[in-house]
Amino acid sequence: MPIRKWAVWIILAAFVEIPHTLQAQLEVTTGYTATELANALAGTGVTISGATLVCANGASGMFDCVDCNVGLSDGVILTTGSAAGAVGPNNNTEISTNNGTAGDADLNALPGVSNTHDGCVLEFDITPVFDEISFEYVFGSDEYLEYVGPINDVFAFFISGPGIAGTVNIALVPGTSIPVGISTVNSTSYSAYYNNNGTGAGGVYSTDPYYIQYDGFTDVFTATQEVIPCETYHLKLAIGDEADHFVDSGVFLQANSLGGTDNIAFSYSGGPYCPTDPDPVPVPDPGATIGTFSSTPAGLVINTATGEIDIDASVPGTYTVTNTVVVPGYCDPLYYSVTITILEGPEVIIDPTDPVICTGESVELEAIATPSGGDCSPVTFSNLTDYAIPAGPTVSSPIAVSGISPLGFSTAMLESVCLNIDHTFDADLDISLQCPDGTTINLSSDNGGAGDDYTNTCFVVSGAPPVTSGSAPFTGSFTPEQPFSMLTGCSVNGTWNLVIDDDLAGDLGTLLDWSISFVCTNEIESYSWTPATGLSSTTDSLVDASPVTTTTYTVTVTETAGCATTATTTVTVTDAPTAGFVYSGSPYCTDEADPAPLLDAGASSGTWSSSPPGLVINAATGIVDLSLSAPGTYTITNAVTGPGACPDALETSTITISPSYAFTFTDEICSGDTYVLPDGSTTGSGGTYTANLITIDGCDSVITTILTEHTSTAVTEDVSLCDGTSYILPDGSSVGTAGTYISSLTSVFGCDSVITTNITIEPSFTTDLTEAICDGDTYTLPDGSTTTSSGIFSFTFVSAAGCDSIVTVDLTVNTVSSTTEDVSICDGGSYTLPDGTIATTDGTYISTLTSALGCDSIITTNLSVTDAYSITLSPSICDGDTYTLPDGSTTTSSGIFSFTFVSAAGCDSIVTVDLTVNASSSTTEDVSICDGGSYTLPDGTIATTDGTYTSTLTSASGCDSIITTNLSVTDAYSITLTPSICDGDAYTLPDGSTTTSSGIFSFTFVSAAGCDSIVTV
Repeated sequence: MPIRKWAVWIILAAFVEIPHTLQAQLEVTTGYTATELANALAGTGVTISGATLVCANGASGMFDCVDCNVGLSDGVILTTGSAAGAVGPNNNTEISTNNGTAGDADLNALPGVSNTHDGCVLEFDITPVFDEISFEYVFGSDEYLEYVGPINDVFAFFISGPGIAGTVNIALVPGTSIPVGISTVNSTSYSAYYNNNGTGAGGVYSTDPYYIQYDGFTDVFTATQEVIPCETYHLKLAIGDEADHFVDSGVFLQANSLGGTDNIAFSYSGGPYCPTDPDPVPVPDPGATIGTFSSTPAGLVINTATGEIDIDASVPGTYTVTNTVVVPGYCDPLYYSVTITILEGPEVIIDPTDPVICTGESVELEAIATPSGGDCSPVTFSNLTDYAIPAGPTVSSPIAVSGISPLGFSTAMLESVCLNIDHTFDADLDISLQCPDGTTINLSSDNGGAGDDYTNTCFVVSGAPPVTSGSAPFTGSFTPEQPFSMLTGCSVNGTWNLVIDDDLAGDLGTLLDWSISFVCTNEIESYSWTPATGLSSTTDSLVDASPVTTTTYTVTVTETAGCATTATTTVTVTDAPTAGFVYSGSPYCTDEADPAPLLDAGASSGTWSSSPPGLVINAATGIVDLSLSAPGTYTITNAVTGPGACPDALETSTITISPSYAFTFTDEICSGDTYVLPDGSTTGSGGTYTANLITIDGCDSVITTILTEHTSTAVTEDVSLCDGTSYILPDGSSVGTAGTYISSLTSVFGCDSVITTNITIEPSFTTDLTEAICDGDTYTLPDGSTTTSSGIFSFTFVSAAGCDSIVTVDLTVNTVSSTTEDVSICDGGSYTLPDGTIATTDGTYISTLTSALGCDSIITTNLSVTDAYSITLSPSICDGDTYTLPDGSTTTSSGIFSFTFVSAAGCDSIVTVDLTVNASSSTTEDVSICDGGSYTLPDGTIATTDGTYTSTLTSASGCDSIITTNLSVTDAYSITLTPSICDGDAYTLPDGSTTTSSGIFSFTFVSAAGCDSIVTV
């Protein structure tokens, strides 16, 4: 059995024999945020938000009940003092931390509670998907039982939200409305829910870390509240010291218990999984509902209906598997997730892969294995025997270590040295570690003062505070006083001793247990080959295989991380090869079909080659290409490579190749000649002739003759000559006169060629032209070009007969005349233009005439029309004034006067005068004012007395406007009345009001003239 396995069996045995001794205690860590604590409580189907924490530093945290008596596995702890103070054993009669902080108002309002201190409050919002929430908790305190009655440390779980009236505490004694505190649940009140945990003054509670520090605690309580799905509720978890700041209390809240009562939990057993493990299926918790399974991240192959995982098809790694259940009436599905890990396993290949050997031979097989990246647990050796620690001689506790490699110690090999000591005065103790070679280092000397015990104390190489900075009971990891590097090179396998020296009398103790753990480096642990037939070993990585028949071998490689991987290879056993062959039919002619080798019985075709150069052979098949090969004799070799370690086979054979011929000749004869062919026959005609002959080697010799027959030719040509030229006849002679000439020649083929030439003489032509154009026109010359200038132009052309034709053009350009005249007429007149047309309006008129030479004569007339002048005047005068008219005469009367004059341009100028005579105006007005008033006259003056006033103004037309004002002044009216009435009567006053009292009453009215009228009663 591998060492990592039997070490575990020792540890398990220790648990059976000595309960709660090895790592049996409550573990607490602090420093978490409000959100982290709230999320740790959240269970299935809830969403957490808006978390806040009002708590002294170190008063809250997370707990893990490795093997303790609190009744919950793990979760959140809230205390009135120090969260770490809850860790057992119960060896302190009054664990107390005064945080000096305030209590909580909601706690103070609970029945039986009035004044809390050192409050620790965790608040957050929760949105459930279901209609009921619950959570599990345990309340504990070191106030038990001494302070039951006068002091009531208390815990509450307040909830508020839709459907809940106000804020309600649901942390109640079961079946009651009583809050949970030390005065409500104890040995005399609801004692069925109370658990005694000692007093901290001795006994098993004070020595065994299985027991927590508090003197008492409740059973596991479940708080429950009906809610509306998908509504948001506010939760407040609060604990406080009542009446003082002393002696701690705490509440343990089960992780993931804050949620619905629906059970959808499940688990996978047996993980982490190796690639060769059976496919795991989920195991639902009792009564749990299974829905649809999913996983993240990608890479896990899972059956969504059953949750079964296909390990072989999945990628190694760590995955979260989620069970999603849709519950009717819930606003969202429920989710429950677990984590599973698939290990990669070692990578294994066998070298060589599928080798081939000859019968009777062997091959060396090597399993090349690389461990995976998976981790393996440290290898731990323990001594669980109690050793009394006397005041005097040292005590040693041995541990036998074996199976560790490498054999020499280095700090990289050591995981930790852990111990548990029960002692009442730590400063008396010197603790040392001795390796098998006798080298010793001090772990801790005289540390801890008057403190008690070393509880779950571990010494590590680095990354922890020195033990000299710690305090009793030194729980946790520390670096020793002397470094572990002092043990470098010491033998690892052998007996290690923990040596303890109590150097002062008076206090005694016990070494409860200790252990030494070595780092497990994941490496290849074992090899197992099957079948064993023909193998030199079945457990080595390198084996010799000598099978007599073809055999498939499998090696299983196991790594220390726990996984195994298999690889296979097939060793093929075969006989040695042969290579015999022949080419039947040699010698060959080059025009025969390409021959292939004929193999001997049992022989193989290998690689084919030949010598000397000149033979074209297929290296893979041995087929010879006769047509491309040079004639000759060749040695052909068949080389067959032996499989595996078998020898190669080599055979040769000789072939001869003789040439075959095929020639083609071309030749010519003249008509009537005779030609002798290669086979001796004759012909006189053109054509293709084949002669099939045989060479001295018996191969074909085919000669093809292509014979062309040429006939004699007779040709006639007609030639025209220009007068005065000559012509060279086909026979080279020159002639310049008309006639028929015969030339007798020999063709390029050597046959007769007779050419007859008929010559005719053609005359030449001359033409003279005289032309004229107008200036600005274009003339096209005989050659197609154009000109606008006078001159003599000569052109030579070739006639239809190919002779000269000369054309001469004498060109004259005549000028064009252009004149301009300016003419003016009066409006209504007319003008006759040079071309005879009549014009009556302003404008420019162009008259184009033709000169005696036939060219244009252009006259431009600029005609202007002078308008007649006409103006109308509309003056006005006042009655009695005189107006001078345009002709110098005068008038005093209104009327229209017209006058005609002659303008400087000789045209009429008409002036019309429309004269208006405006009369002067005179009006009279009568005005009345009240006495004391005033009036503004039309000319702006002020009048206050009777009289006639004349105002002379100017009208809008500039003439006099006379206004006469007759002004009169009206006096004010005043009357006094003295009536009397009887007592009790009412008198109506002038304004309509009434009175029953004596007095003088004055009223002012407006008279018909608009002036004051005063009535006094």
